[in-house]
Amino acid sequence: SGSRHVAFVDIGHSSAAAVVVKYALHDGAVQAKVVSAAAEVGAGGGAVDALLLEHFEAKIDASFGAGTCSGPKSQWRLLKACERVKKMLSTMDATKVSVDGLIPDQDVSIEFARGQLELLTVPVCRRISELVTRVLGSADCGGADGGIDAVEVVGGGTRIPCFADAVQQAAGGMVLSKTLDSNTALCQGSWTAAMTRFPAASEAGGEGRGVRE
Repeated sequence: SGSRHVAFVDIGHSSAAAVVVKYALHDGAVQAKVVSAAAEVGAGGGAVDALLLEHFEAKIDASFGAGTCSGPKSQWRLLKACERVKKMLSTMDATKVSVDGLIPDQDVSIEFARGQLELLTVPVCRRISELVTRVLGSADCGGADGGIDAVEVVGGGTRIPCFADAVQQAAGGMVLSKTLDSNTALCQGSWTAAMTRFPAASEAGGEGRGVRE
């Protein structure tokens, strides 16, 4: 009986998206309706990589001379090291990563702590928080308190602790649910997008037939 409003927050590599869906039971079937949605390009895990790259590039240039990491190979190796730092700090308080071959005949070690990462990513976290606040605020949920019943998070970016904290704070401290499988969500979203752009020729018969070419 009644209805439920669920907020879905997806933080990937290149962007973050939030949507509020209303679920209601009608004639024995569950109906879903999107009541609010928005996205923020550039507020994803890739932004963290870029900030780390800029930070460590400046430190290495200060130690070994300007332009030390300007070459494409050096940039690629340092970027991969930054990605490892980001992933390791999702479960550790501090980490140290060695970058092989960054400088001729010399390896470079980079160290970073989760607290430093949180300070570095304040602008990105703010964008995520503002996105969630905006979407939740524009959703007409009705009811006595007009609130959201649940917040479901998905996407690799939600594994970054400060990103998850930003979502939780914007949702009024609600416990975040992580019951969706990321791979399933990606496949379902891709299928939905494809079916929207190329609707199945249902009039020709055959449920589940391929989309039009």
